[in-house]
Amino acid sequence: MNSESGNHDSGVGRVVFLLGKPARKQPLFPELFALLQARGKEVQVHLPHDSGTCLPPGVQRKDLLVQRGLFPEVLAELLPQEQSGLRFCNPVASTLAVNDRVVLRQRLQSAGLPIPAWQTTADWQEVIARSRENSLVVKALDGFIGRGAGVLFLEKGQCQAPADAPFPGPYLVEEQIAFDGWDRKLYIAGRNCRGLLKKWPRESGQSNQPFVPEPMLTDLALATGQALGLEIYGVDIILAQSGPLIVDVNVFPSFKGIAEAATLIADHICALADIKPVPA
Repeated sequence: MNSESGNHDSGVGRVVFLLGKPARKQPLFPELFALLQARGKEVQVHLPHDSGTCLPPGVQRKDLLVQRGLFPEVLAELLPQEQSGLRFCNPVASTLAVNDRVVLRQRLQSAGLPIPAWQTTADWQEVIARSRENSLVVKALDGFIGRGAGVLFLEKGQCQAPADAPFPGPYLVEEQIAFDGWDRKLYIAGRNCRGLLKKWPRESGQSNQPFVPEPMLTDLALATGQALGLEIYGVDIILAQSGPLIVDVNVFPSFKGIAEAATLIADHICALADIKPVPA
């Protein structure tokens, strides 16, 4: 595997991974790289955050660029490259859209997909006032804020809302929805879907339970990816009295707990890499 390389032979291009942190710190990737190389794919890794360049030298239209964990400013630099014809997985534009929590919900609503009712406000005092009447989930509009750091659960009337805002506004506010106590975390690579059950509220020492999603949940997860333009992603679904609700979408999650994750992702990447690019 090349860490940084220049021009390469004609034919099917390389699979170039643009990663936010070194692959050795992400357990999925060493296995994924080995699978791709065993299938005859040339793999290259580039670290835009460390190198100061968003792309390695010699990138061509026949290459497949797989991106994960990149800062928004790096994605913004890559967007014109995508618009000029470079092939990204997941698409850069889709990644930016999903991490804008308002845009995410608007696209899901436009596709007719079920999500909790939501509002936005720039006023933290309004959030505090609403928490006295209803249990809330409060989220930063910017999904790039560290995982969990931009999400706050407030129980009705328990004075849990801090006097000072815990993260910058504006805020997306949802009422907490009563459901069966299980967060159904679906992981998708292409058309393949796997699931984990996560008990909510989380109990100490409890592990997630693998499960085979029923067709209704798989169809909902695939429709989510289609609406958002995603290929490798995660969808969190709860079962409320009114039916299933999408409560979160993650671009290229860790797939932790999914035993065959590397194989599923390798299958999808190989299928993409074998598609010949449209000539410029």
